[in-house]
Amino acid sequence: MSGNNSTITLQTPMPNQESEISKALINSSSDNDASNLEDVCKKEENDIPTLPEDISWIPSQSMDWATIPKPVLPPKEDFGAVETFVFDAISMRSVAETCPMDPEKQKSAALGYRAILELLRKQDDLELLRKILLAIRTSGEGATLGLIIRNSKKHSMLIHLIFQMDPFPFDQSSKEDSEKEVTDNLPQFNLDLTDAYLNLILALVSANSVFLTPTLNMLWRCIQNTDAITLEDRQLILHYNIFKTDESRENMINCQFVKNSRLHGTLSKVLSLVPKGHSEMFPLIASNFPFKLAPLAKQACYVKQCFTVLNYAPTIRQNILELCIDKCLEIDVEIRIAQDGKVKLEQARENEDSLKEDIFTMDEETETEEKRTKQEEVERAVSKTRLKDVDRVDEMAEKLDTLMYLTFQNLTSSAKVKTPKELYKMIIATFDSVILTTHRSKFVQFVILFLCGLDHDKYSHDGHLDKEIELDPSEQATLSREFAAKLIDLVLDPFRPSINRQSAACYLASFVSRSTSVCAGTACEAVSAILRFAEAYMDTYHTAALARNAKRAAPTEFGSGNQTSKVVVHSLFYTVCQAAFYIMCFRGKECIEYYEQAVAYYAKLDETHEDEQILLYTDPLLIEIGSKRWTRLVGHHLHPLKYCLESVRGEFLLLSDKYDLIDETVLNRLIIEDRKMASGTKGVSSSVRKPVSIQTAATLEKRRINGGVGGLGRGSNPLDSFFPFDPYLLRRSYTFVDPYYRHWTGGDTQNNEEESDQEEICSVHDDEISVSDESSIESAEQSQGGDVEEYESDDDDDSVHKEHSLVEANECTAMSLTSTTYSALGDDSENEITAEDMAVPKDTWMAELKRARALSVEDCW
Repeated sequence: MSGNNSTITLQTPMPNQESEISKALINSSSDNDASNLEDVCKKEENDIPTLPEDISWIPSQSMDWATIPKPVLPPKEDFGAVETFVFDAISMRSVAETCPMDPEKQKSAALGYRAILELLRKQDDLELLRKILLAIRTSGEGATLGLIIRNSKKHSMLIHLIFQMDPFPFDQSSKEDSEKEVTDNLPQFNLDLTDAYLNLILALVSANSVFLTPTLNMLWRCIQNTDAITLEDRQLILHYNIFKTDESRENMINCQFVKNSRLHGTLSKVLSLVPKGHSEMFPLIASNFPFKLAPLAKQACYVKQCFTVLNYAPTIRQNILELCIDKCLEIDVEIRIAQDGKVKLEQARENEDSLKEDIFTMDEETETEEKRTKQEEVERAVSKTRLKDVDRVDEMAEKLDTLMYLTFQNLTSSAKVKTPKELYKMIIATFDSVILTTHRSKFVQFVILFLCGLDHDKYSHDGHLDKEIELDPSEQATLSREFAAKLIDLVLDPFRPSINRQSAACYLASFVSRSTSVCAGTACEAVSAILRFAEAYMDTYHTAALARNAKRAAPTEFGSGNQTSKVVVHSLFYTVCQAAFYIMCFRGKECIEYYEQAVAYYAKLDETHEDEQILLYTDPLLIEIGSKRWTRLVGHHLHPLKYCLESVRGEFLLLSDKYDLIDETVLNRLIIEDRKMASGTKGVSSSVRKPVSIQTAATLEKRRINGGVGGLGRGSNPLDSFFPFDPYLLRRSYTFVDPYYRHWTGGDTQNNEEESDQEEICSVHDDEISVSDESSIESAEQSQGGDVEEYESDDDDDSVHKEHSLVEANECTAMSLTSTTYSALGDDSENEITAEDMAVPKDTWMAELKRARALSVEDCW
């Protein structure tokens, strides 16, 4: 099995035209270039910049780099007059209504106050602006700042302009130099002005916490428009590739680092001065998170800045993790894997359907030529829409892949500070309220599997490497056992909605089957708990009459008493049973061997009467998966095996035949029923069989990908089930999942010699059937016209799209109710065992099923 073939390395399509910022810098000889550069920066934020090949996040070892220097005061002879001017203007404004004063002095002070406001608004003299900001904090030995705070209503415009200022205005003093020599180097920030401004903000918020909210808003507004450059992480995202030379790019990195260090230094200082800020910080972050359609650069940079904040605001770690998962889920549900395995966006699918409807809304009296012209126009429109949709799917998949990658990186880094179990407790509430209730979430839930794997690795590496006694793995993988136990509790909780209990059953089956951190003992306990629920359900409906009465008493939306409504009424029972069958398909051999060893272990203890402090196996009564339980389950009148996913049913029957899980008589009957259900036809006539295509490497590869129990199974799916931990198909973040993921290997129910022999036998058998059915196919083509086109060779679809971030494997082809399902789920009378059925040897069925399974063993990649 290779883990590289499925991952597609296409980057999201990005414009390659020259950046407007770069043009402004190169053409800086213009008089207005330096002054308008800030406007160009703001305009560039709405464009999609070219991105680095691999966006990543490197955690900071410390926050020593985030500092805010003390401002340098100008000489007293130059600064004294400014302090006097500012103090007079603000003090006169504060006491004008309460104390009478000289009209001329009052008029002069009013003009001075207006001049200060105008300077803050225009910012056309940065050196004077720096002195004014310093004077507001220092003049009158601090009395000026007190006057502003005590008379905040009178100075509301002044306060507003202060908090609306840009702390990083470009220094226009370099304008003359840029006129002499055209370069693409960045204009330098006036850091003296920046330091004066940020220290004034700190003085305001420390004097009165009423300024906390505007301070946080101002700082976060600047942070989210700044690249997350730290000492360890010097990757540009927002401003990547907007300059021509390495020197200019390095200048931009240094520029963004300076901005980032001062902004985070100020924010950390504010949160330490006003602890209340921690509770106000997260709502601010959540409300400003970019929308899912925003450019990837903006979203990725925003997430990295959120992770940087956690270094000095760890109390909001849980909120940030929940926010990232929730935003990933919003993109996850947008990506829809159709029944045919094609990947589309939900909105794109609706647009395509609306275009196709135009074909059928034409007036029947329209001329044939006009009809044909109209149809060609619609088809061209649909084709163009599909091309755009491919780009949109790539873009959304790349966004999700990048956000998941950053989230996994953060979890890996956080595991050094917090234990995986603590991180698990932070996000399990989100799992209960959001992930579990989201239909067919495909990727976000893998954070749980990842944390369980981290917990297993941490315990096994740190806890027992040097000990002579090897403990049972179930005692090591504590987190995976806790998650499995939680899912079992959800399944068994009678106060939960049935749909949530069914979803929990699907999660349980998929997690126990796929996670490498789940030991055989835990898998046995999960299966045994499921069987106990199924047995209690069977005791409740121990007769067919009771089951029919349950249908009659069910709500009218379930149907009028046909087999489909039977599936709906007892859907929880069928889903739980399918979960047990699914686990056995993946872990059957391990579970059976573990159970047999546990029985032998406890029998030996009973014989020797020894009391061991550490039991190596779970009590056999808690993990019983003997043949009696399986025989009773599959032989019940509700027929749970009949309504399973077709590939699960066939694989479980193979497992049962090898390990004698089901009584021989019951197994023979189930084999015959499965043969009848699998022989249900799709298409024009029950006598028409799809001709066998030439066996080539391409066709075998496609059939292998399309089939199998491992999430890629094809066949009827009466329960419309899905398994949440089916193969993870995102390119970059897959590397975090793979070490803890169990791939489908086909079990142990056949050896290579049997595979090759039976393939040869059945290939000849299929060819004979194909020839005998040729005449019936021809007659069907004549009667049905173009309806037979669905029987075209599989070779037509074997083109591999290597330019997608999300692999378009036919992952969900089995997740829909096909026509075969309806033919197989008719009245029970249609599936009665006839003499002709009994004449078919079981070995023949086994050979055919093994061959089909051999062609559909999932090698996810």
